[in-house]
Amino acid sequence: MTRLLGETLFLLKKYDIKPKRSLGQHFIVNENIVERMIKYADINRNDIVLEIGAGLGTLTSRLAKHAKKVYAVEVDSKLCEVLHDRFSTVNNVEVLCEDVLKMNFPSDINKIVSNLPYSIATPVTFKILDSIFQLAVLTYQLDVAKRLAANPGTRDYGRLTVAVYYRVDVHFLERISKNSFYPRPKVDSAVVVLKPKKKTFNVSDEKYFLDTVRDLFSYRNKILRKALTLLLSKRNIRKEVLKEISKIMEQEEINLQKRVYTLSPAEFAKIANILYSKTVEEPHDPC
Repeated sequence: MTRLLGETLFLLKKYDIKPKRSLGQHFIVNENIVERMIKYADINRNDIVLEIGAGLGTLTSRLAKHAKKVYAVEVDSKLCEVLHDRFSTVNNVEVLCEDVLKMNFPSDINKIVSNLPYSIATPVTFKILDSIFQLAVLTYQLDVAKRLAANPGTRDYGRLTVAVYYRVDVHFLERISKNSFYPRPKVDSAVVVLKPKKKTFNVSDEKYFLDTVRDLFSYRNKILRKALTLLLSKRNIRKEVLKEISKIMEQEEINLQKRVYTLSPAEFAKIANILYSKTVEEPHDPC
């Protein structure tokens, strides 16, 4: 038994905590991975770090040794009790017992370092993308990590891929064995780094763009022409408008016979911009 596993089992027994799989509670018990995450994030005394899903405080305690301040967010009340007990006298750790999906991120953070709970990995990623930060080092379930940087036309490619590509650069750092967690999950994990980048294409309206990507991916296996027909019908846009939009897309060299899941992020942006210009900026009467 490793020292960190022993520490984890001790705390779970002391506070009578049974890990909740429904909340994606798998505690890191590999000291080397914890230290590498801190190294990847290059944590120093100028950094104010947000940790999401602080759990028993394993990563929190190591971050506190290097950072100026750590915000440790945890929704589980019993785990919050552990965190308050462990860090009540640690001046640079602030425990936030809140649902990360409902709270506002502290305005002074510059880095995010977390072993993300499996159960909220995707929605919390969208929230991170909407926030201001310099660097994020995050542990994901392996299949989610693959989706972050998937190529168009592959099984893992989806709305998360496009949203991430639009806002950040993604680097896959290392794969982590499921044996590095307690209780052991069913699948391996991976550490990735997200770093905000200069946008490589423009969109007329970010929310409209992301909503359109989401809606089109609900028809991921259909050809674009059919997907647009279904989408615009759902939005109560007349068929005549679809014909006009289709003509513009052909002029912009967008192939309406391509399957939705093969479209590049830049093509999604073009499509969203055309839809926005013809249905929002130049609204038409509904059917």
